[in-house]
Amino acid sequence: MYDAPHADGTVGKAMQVLDQVASFQRPVRFSELLANSPFPKPTLYRFVQTLTNQGMLAFDAERQTYSMGLRLVRLAHAAWRHSSLASVARPFIEALAEKIGESIHLAQIDNGHVLFVDKYRVTDKFDTLAQAGKIAPGYCTGVGKVILAFMSERAQNRALGTILCCLYPQYASGPHNSGGGIGNYPQGACGL
Repeated sequence: MYDAPHADGTVGKAMQVLDQVASFQRPVRFSELLANSPFPKPTLYRFVQTLTNQGMLAFDAERQTYSMGLRLVRLAHAAWRHSSLASVARPFIEALAEKIGESIHLAQIDNGHVLFVDKYRVTDKFDTLAQAGKIAPGYCTGVGKVILAFMSERAQNRALGTILCCLYPQYASGPHNSGGGIGNYPQGACGL
């Protein structure tokens, strides 16, 4: 059973639900949450629905699973910008940008989406829409394409599967999605 910390009122209980979803380290079904929850079914359902409506959780209707939502990720990255990674990497980003005379983006890919952590521009001549804290589909950004290009095929399939299944639902299940890779999607479905 999920070992919940002491909850402080409604907000504390909602945080318990977020912690519980995160503790699975994978998308989780409501029945799994319920089996490990200190809350009765109606209470847990209300929390899950509210957190989903607020973007703190994401619901995959096809798989009937919940995972961390993009709003939660954005909040985490806003906090991250003011914490270790961005501040530690900043001098290296600045030095690299000055050395090569180009803008530098610090980003990571999560669930097929690029999360921009920091950006340093050397010149005002050219700018991109990417800003720290922004999220974009990985397959349609330069940074995302570079990250994806250096991933194993298995990691690429995991990263792109969610997005491509939404764009091409006919490939979400069945013989086309039998682990054969992104090559099973229509030509042009991926910008790699």
